[in-house]
Amino acid sequence: MLAAQICDTPIALINLIDADRQWFKAKVGIDWTEVPREIGFCSICIEADDILIIPDTLASEKFATSSVVIAEPYVRFYAGVPLTTPQGLALGTLCVVDTKPKQITQKQVDSLKSIARLVMRQLEVRRNINQLVDIQSDYKEAKEALHQSEHILSSFFNSAAMMMGVVEIYENDIKLISGNVASANFLRVLPRELQNCRASQIGLSQEYIKKWIGYYRKAERIKAPVRFEYIHESSGNVKVFNVTVTAIDTYSDDTSINEDKNKKFAYIIEDITERKQAEEERLKLLELDRTATNRIKNIFESITDGFFALDNNWCFSYLNKQAEPLLQRQREELLGHNIWEAFPDAVNSKFYHQYHHAVAERVSVEFEEFYPPLNTWFAVHAYPSKDGLSVYFQDITKRKQAEEELNCQQAIMRSINSVSPLGYYVVNKCSGQVFFLNNRFCEIWGIEHLQQKIEHYQLKNKDIITECLKLVVDVPAFVEADKLIHNQNKLSVSEDEILLKDGRVIRRVSTRFRQEGDCCAGRLYIFEDITERKRTEQQMRSSAALLDVTSDAIVLRDLSNKILLWNKGAEKLYGWQAEEVINNNNANDVLSCVKSPQYKDIYNTVLEKGCWQGELVKPTKSGQEIIVDSCWTLVLDEHQEPKSILTVDTDITQKKQLEAQFLRAQRVESIGTLASGIAHDLNNVLSPILMSAQLLNNKSNNLRDSQILSIIENNAKRGADLVKQVLSFARGMEGEHTKIQLQDLIKEIKQIVEQTFPKSIDFYTDIKPNLQVIIGDNTQLHQVLINLCLNARDAMPEGGKLTLSAENILIDENFQSMHIDAKVGQYILLTLTDTGIGIDRQNLDRIFEPFFTTKEFGKGTGLGLSTVMGIIKGHGGFVNVSSTVGKGTQFKVYLPAVNSQIISNNSYTKIPHGNGELVLVVDDEPSIREITKTSLESYNYEVMTASDGIEAVAIFAQYKNKIKAAIIDMMMPNMDGSTTISTLLRMNPLLPIVAVSGLATSEQVNIDKNSQIFAFLPKPYTAQELLNCVYKVLYSF
Repeated sequence: MLAAQICDTPIALINLIDADRQWFKAKVGIDWTEVPREIGFCSICIEADDILIIPDTLASEKFATSSVVIAEPYVRFYAGVPLTTPQGLALGTLCVVDTKPKQITQKQVDSLKSIARLVMRQLEVRRNINQLVDIQSDYKEAKEALHQSEHILSSFFNSAAMMMGVVEIYENDIKLISGNVASANFLRVLPRELQNCRASQIGLSQEYIKKWIGYYRKAERIKAPVRFEYIHESSGNVKVFNVTVTAIDTYSDDTSINEDKNKKFAYIIEDITERKQAEEERLKLLELDRTATNRIKNIFESITDGFFALDNNWCFSYLNKQAEPLLQRQREELLGHNIWEAFPDAVNSKFYHQYHHAVAERVSVEFEEFYPPLNTWFAVHAYPSKDGLSVYFQDITKRKQAEEELNCQQAIMRSINSVSPLGYYVVNKCSGQVFFLNNRFCEIWGIEHLQQKIEHYQLKNKDIITECLKLVVDVPAFVEADKLIHNQNKLSVSEDEILLKDGRVIRRVSTRFRQEGDCCAGRLYIFEDITERKRTEQQMRSSAALLDVTSDAIVLRDLSNKILLWNKGAEKLYGWQAEEVINNNNANDVLSCVKSPQYKDIYNTVLEKGCWQGELVKPTKSGQEIIVDSCWTLVLDEHQEPKSILTVDTDITQKKQLEAQFLRAQRVESIGTLASGIAHDLNNVLSPILMSAQLLNNKSNNLRDSQILSIIENNAKRGADLVKQVLSFARGMEGEHTKIQLQDLIKEIKQIVEQTFPKSIDFYTDIKPNLQVIIGDNTQLHQVLINLCLNARDAMPEGGKLTLSAENILIDENFQSMHIDAKVGQYILLTLTDTGIGIDRQNLDRIFEPFFTTKEFGKGTGLGLSTVMGIIKGHGGFVNVSSTVGKGTQFKVYLPAVNSQIISNNSYTKIPHGNGELVLVVDDEPSIREITKTSLESYNYEVMTASDGIEAVAIFAQYKNKIKAAIIDMMMPNMDGSTTISTLLRMNPLLPIVAVSGLATSEQVNIDKNSQIFAFLPKPYTAQELLNCVYKVLYSF
């Protein structure tokens, strides 16, 4: 009961468990005596070994389907504490239960735990007291048995559990005349060995003997038994004995007898070790009981309601602190005094009769009563006990006053709402009883006959629902909505609309209210016939929908620029909501029409001609400028006078941007076409330079000449790479993928940056050891790093720090799951970090879009990062970027690595020699023909040359049996390379042919790609590449 009161719940239980059931030691608010062990939450609470709190069982997937939740007692709230012995054995639980969701305070939690500990201690006290009673009972039975068997002393003497015997004092020693079996067992000798045996002979010390002789002499001197306790320790065991010694002769005044040195004495020794232990345990339990009592008193002292206890004479035995202000008396005035004498006005009152009924019938009582002397209403709970009566009471005066005020308000409402256009009724949530409804409600629903029931307090909410269901169209929806409203616990307003079969629309509004101090809440339902209003609203919506359907911005303003109409299209296009701009006296601030230089002309044109149409640039609410196709129309009033201007704006911003991008792409296409032609001519220029320098370098023995020739060769190669880069960008040509060692590429980038970037930018590189190899195009990757470095440079106009690092990393499944472009395996991570101005979040997601740039006009094309992304994806990698405004940006480039040994740029492959084979060289550039011829002849080939395809076909027709291979340029006058190759192959299908070009790739050569005797050699090429290619087509197939 105390737990239920503290936690304010209708149900509280103390349940104990065994193997297959739980039974209720104490209970409040429930009639169960025992249930199966698995029912409810007791087992779960014991397993948790701590307090288990479930604020709302239906909100928990684990507990929502429990049998005690979906059926009696419909548990919604549960809080339980395990009852555990000091040895850790769980006996059951103390729990409180409610049928509605609930939250309890920490103070209530602590109180619940304290009560659980008190319950456990009371169970322990009872168990130990029962053990003590059993021990005392055994002792009493033993004494009774002793008295009953005195007539057969010898039988008792030898069978007694206590040690008994007769001794005499002999020459400072104790002589055992006789002793019983218990004595012999204790001394570890046979009973017959005790007779006439001296204490010193069986190993007892002189100190022991002297002490016992003193007790015997004292008994002799005082002529009465001497009793004492003796503690005996042996082999680590401690025994406590209750000893009684006495002189067994008849006491006489004869001095000669009394001084006899051989006087006999009797002893009785009882082992009271267990009794002593039980006594100590009893004292401990009594102390625990006192502690528990004090704690219970502390609990009563801490509660905010009054509590007092009466003894069987109706005298106050206890009052808590809160009872003093409620009773308007001090504890000292009431403790020990009779309640009826202290409060004589309560005699023969409801208090008097209820208290006497509780004591006489041994039942608890609950009631509410007003006590005039204290001018207070009390809610009283009284509980009888063997010691008297316990009373728990609360001051409910304010609640009663609130009830009276409510009754008064209801009377006023009945008067006011008898003429109200709104229909409503009020229902008690707990009982479902309707205690008020007005006439208008009955008129709306046609249920005037129910008014008779409410006059007799017989009308229930379900009666009204039944009548309403006869009229509504959607019965399931009405029932579901009413159920949701009824179960709503928050003090909020619910509103819905109900369609009736006769076409009427009824608006229902419901709200919950609570009376102070009352656990039950009521609900107010208000109904309004809104049929006409709905029709009007529908007509207005239909008209407005016509304007809101279009995506164009439609704006109506008067001649003073006050906005009268602003449709949904205008809200979406410009960002301002209608309520922000309608009736705005300064529409120009919203539309910024004054920013258009031709505004005055447009305005005058509309006034003169009645309309105007054209393109305008207007800002949105966010400040972004958009381009609209604007149509202005003059609206006239009924007198044909200008009244307002209707503007319809169509967003053409994206259309304009696409047009600009298309024009830009056309310009890039034109540049690409021009670049292709220039590249072809440059390749023809670079080819003889490159081959001549290589041939001369191979034949030169002069170191200085070799160095100069190497410089010529390297620069020619760089020029060729630049041409390839131009072609790659202009035509999308796919570069040649080879094994690349990135540290060499980074060194080149470092040299370029240090030589060309401002000195205010510090450039650092960090290349980790054992960097793996990648497969890629060196020129394209060079372009990637240059683009990123240039962007970093532009982001640090005041200077800063630029760091380029490279390292091996392993991408695992976890990393792959977070990066859609990643694959599991080895990668090389290139990290470029700057300390520049950073990129804001809005632009960060767009930086890789083509043509997107934040740079000033003319300083960026918007293609740099999109080119980077395209190249890296073409290499099977991906790019991540992070940036903080004001701190800098970091690009991370991931490139898949391959398992390969480090490549040496200085590696040399031996150039193969020919065996006198005749090779036909066809090219329209004389310099290329001559240097190609010289290169081949230097390595033991015979060469014939032709300046175009026609000459080549003629030569081949004459020497086709001797010509073993042909090298043919793809772009020549008269007859191009493709036609020449096709003609030669028709003449000799097995002729090995090497196609060369300064523009096209092998994919663009219109020759059968399945032919095994065809190879492609892009210009410019080195002598080594030429000779290797010729050797390959001659001997590799």
